[in-house]
Amino acid sequence: MDIRNLFPSPPATPAERLSSAAVEDLLEHMFAPPSVDAGQVPMHSYSRLESGEMRLALAILEDALRCALRHHDSHITEQRIAAREAMEWIRSDDDSPPFTFVRVCQLFDLDPDWIRDSLHRHLFAAHRRHEAADRTRCAA
Repeated sequence: MDIRNLFPSPPATPAERLSSAAVEDLLEHMFAPPSVDAGQVPMHSYSRLESGEMRLALAILEDALRCALRHHDSHITEQRIAAREAMEWIRSDDDSPPFTFVRVCQLFDLDPDWIRDSLHRHLFAAHRRHEAADRTRCAA
């Protein structure tokens, strides 16, 4: 699974925080099925990807990323808490089975540090854009 395009490149102009539609597009792109024919995938790998455990692991990863991206700066306390908990799960180096962040990344052959760094860069850029927009509103 190639998730190098998980996060959009920074916009040329300051923007508001990521909209729900943008988060949906981002995650849809990240978890889009690979462009390979089922005949090209070894049978043991194909059945492994179709297992309920793998779908659950993918759903857990997707939910944590969606929560962190969507609610990191929410005005609703419960959403900010959920985003903080998702970030704690993502930052954890615990690799005990079955559904820690490191273990889920291993299941999908993903680099946990790359995901963490990308998420951190994206949230930092969103925070800076949000602060710039606030300064612009205050100055007007």
